[in-house]
Formats: sequence, structure tokens, C-alpha cells
Amino acid sequence: MYSSTQAYGCYRRLSCARSVRRLLQHSKVPIIRPGDSILNNISINSPKFSASTPRGGPGRMGQTSTPCALSTSAHDKDAGGALVTHWEGTVEGADKGSLHGLTFVAKDNLAVKGVRTGAGNPTWLSTHPLPEEASNPAVQALLTAGATLVGKAEMDELAFSLNGQNVHYGTPLNAADAARIPGGSSSGSCTAVAVGFCDFSLGTDTAGSVRVPASYQGLYGIRTTHGRCSLEGCVPLAPSFDSLGWFARDAKLMCQIGDVLLADTSPNPRHFKRCIVGTDAFALANESTREALLGLISRDDNNSSIHALLCDLSGSPEDVQLAPGGMQGWKEVFRVLQMADIWHALGGWITENEPKFGADVDGRFKMSKEIDRNTTKVNECKQTKSAIVERMINLLAMDAEGADSPAVLLVPTTPAPAPLIDTPANELDDFRQRAFSLTCMASLAGLPQVNIPAATVDGAPVGLGLIGPRGTDEHLLALAVELSAAM
Repeated sequence: MYSSTQAYGCYRRLSCARSVRRLLQHSKVPIIRPGDSILNNISINSPKFSASTPRGGPGRMGQTSTPCALSTSAHDKDAGGALVTHWEGTVEGADKGSLHGLTFVAKDNLAVKGVRTGAGNPTWLSTHPLPEEASNPAVQALLTAGATLVGKAEMDELAFSLNGQNVHYGTPLNAADAARIPGGSSSGSCTAVAVGFCDFSLGTDTAGSVRVPASYQGLYGIRTTHGRCSLEGCVPLAPSFDSLGWFARDAKLMCQIGDVLLADTSPNPRHFKRCIVGTDAFALANESTREALLGLISRDDNNSSIHALLCDLSGSPEDVQLAPGGMQGWKEVFRVLQMADIWHALGGWITENEPKFGADVDGRFKMSKEIDRNTTKVNECKQTKSAIVERMINLLAMDAEGADSPAVLLVPTTPAPAPLIDTPANELDDFRQRAFSLTCMASLAGLPQVNIPAATVDGAPVGLGLIGPRGTDEHLLALAVELSAAM
């Protein structure tokens, strides 16, 4: 049996420029099945990486880095304001396992046995005074695989923001540019990895909460297929859209983590045959970001092995308009359904406890309450969502002639680099809405998406998003490894 990283090993045994086409044409990409190992069968003639090589410290664009040393107190190290203060412990991983010697942090909405969960809000922490009785399954799986938990990560209040700014606990550092916001809501999880405090981290993604900070800070990040990884023991935001995710500085390590967290789930065995480019998604990006990313995808010269690799999927990347009626319409459908779902999940607790939120988050919760009352609008948006999901599934499953032809979709992860910290609130919200238009595609359809730190604009990173059909998480991670090598 094979996994996506074995598929990656097959990619590497072919020349970069011809690899994907030959694999597709001759059906040499192995079928992925539950329980397959991701990293054990990678064939790389490079001393920089092996399945047992721990990684840590700053690294970019797929480069391997040195392990993070675990001091007597992990919190003695500067984590860039990424960690919660209500728990400063560690949980040792198993004595052996595929992740032995690696360290990680978990977002503070994920349960850790014996630790209180704060979810980015002091009222939540005070109204949930008892330590958790069991860890979230992903946390436990990583510990069982040998990784050591070295902290819990700060986050936006109840995960209801993309900015990474928390009025109660402060703003974690953007390790790529300290003058810019870090991105959220998995802000601390991203920062802890980006500054080299730990090797990788867990986050959650509802509307971009892994993808956005990964783009802002130049990391690899994944939003997994909705429902594929258990969120038992996770404080909900919008359960219809909440998904597990993780961050790393190294694309190969992303696969290694996937080997653990996706092992007992059901992958999609169909490999990619096409590459499509969402033209209306790129139209939402700033000109400089659009040019930087499309330059990697489009140009056919000796300086773009990425372009050559993508061309081998189907001759050349295919331009596609994703939303004939406009991306703004998709964003509005997502906004309505997400907010109604949020009030269903958290409205009772908010009404009972009257927590104090930051002004922006407070305004969103009040809007969620109002939208939840408008059942007519919610039901209309549910119907429209069904059409959007069908559109996305068909685009990624079939070619223009209707033949079975799974595709990877390329989009900008965010419209531009992270906004500056001192950006006025109204401008920040406008930017957030543009980002929503890009992130809502995968969220609405429950699709997996990987962010690749692909380019630099105005001295700050911007990410390229890879979206695949449901269950193709491993294929996306394998492709991310190949693309990172091509960079």
C-alpha cells in the first residue's frame, strides 16, 4: 500500500519537468489507502532529509533546518508572544515514533488532558475552570507518535477573526515582518513555528485561520478536508466549516505530520490530472501579488521550473472562472451561513455569561445573532451553497468535456501581504472581507487547501493556495513538496 509521500518519491525519480505528466499518463502514481505511511518510502538522494531527521529553527521554501532544542523550561525561550500564560508546562511524547524528537504547540481551543482551555477569551477560561479530561485526538496522536507538546498557543477570541490581534492577550509577532499583523485566528500557532520556538503546530481553520497566517508569515499550512480529522475536544466556532490544520517551515515535515493525523481516515485515491487557475480569484489580489504569483505559474523560461512542473499536469495550467456570478456572492453566502452556525454553537454561552469581547469581535457576534434570526435569508443561502458546492466539485472532478479528470486549483491564499499593525480598523475590515472572498471557496465546499510560501511582495511573504477535491489532502501535501523543490 502507498501514500502521498510515496507518490512524492515517485515524482522525484522522474525529472522535474516531465514528472507529473508521465505519472498521470502511465498511471504510476500509487493509490492512497487508509493507514499508508507518508514518509517512510521517500526516495531522495539528499543528506538534507530523511524520515527520522528532526527539524526546527527558521527555514524557508522547503529547506531543512536544525532541531529546536528543548530547554528545562520551554517557556524560557522567546516564542514571540505566541503562548498562553495560564499553562506553562510540557507533555512529553512517546519514547519512540515517527515524530520522536520533534516539538509542537497546540492552539488553545484544542483540549489537552490535564490543562484548561482558554479559547482566547478570559471569560471562557473562567467559566471552564476544570482541566480537560482527555486530549483532542490529533494532540494525542502526535504525542503517541513521539512529538513533545511544549505549549498552548494564543488565538483570536473564540477563533472569530483573521487578524491575530487579541484585545485581552496582545498580538503575537509576525516573524516575517514585525510591522505587520500575524494573521489569525491560529496566530500563536503560526508564530511559534515561524520564530523557531517549535518544529510544527496545530491550528483550526474555519474561514482561513490556518491558511491566512501561513501566507502572512511564510509558512506551509493546511486546512484539511472538512470532517476528515476529528475535532472532538475542540471549542467550536462554526462546526459546519471548522477543520483541523497544521503549520511547518518544511513541506516534507507537513507530510510527516500528515502521516500521523491522516493515517486512520479515508483518502481520495484519484491523483491530479489537471491544473486550473482561478482567474476571478487572482483578480481579487493586489496587482503586485497577482503578478508575483502568476509569474511563477505562467512564465515558460529556464527560471520557472514550477511552471514546467504544472504544465506537465495537462500541457499548461487552464484558466477558469470559478464564480460566474461573482466571488462576492460566494463570500456573502459563506458569511451568512458561518454566522448563523456560530450563534448556534456559542450563542447560549454568550447570552448566559455576557463575556467582554474586543470591539470587532463583539460586533461580529452581534451580527451573528441577528443573522441567525433571519431564517429566510439563511435558508436561501443554504440553497445557494448547494449550487456552489456542486460547482466546485464538478470543476475539480471533470474536464470541459465532462470526463473524469481530477484537478488541483491554484489561487492566491490572501489578496496581499499582511496589513500593517497600524492599519485603520475600517481598512483592516475591508481587507478581511477581500480575504474572505478567497478563503470561502474551500470552506463552503469542505475542501482541503495547502498554502505554499511562494513569493515576496514589498518585502513580505505571500502564499499560493492549492485546493483539491475532498480527501486529496495527501496529494496536495505531496505536490507541495515537489513545488517547494522547484522553487
